Amino acid sequence: QPEERNGLPPLPWTPAGAPVDLELVNRLRDDAP
Repeated sequence: QPEERNGLPPLPWTPAGAPVDLELVNRLRDDAP
């Protein structure tokens, strides 16, 4: 399980254990409250 980085919540990871697309992560992070 990924740990928190710089106080940010853990990045969503795929079932395979690889990080999801950074563009998608950035988009989700921008939309987050």
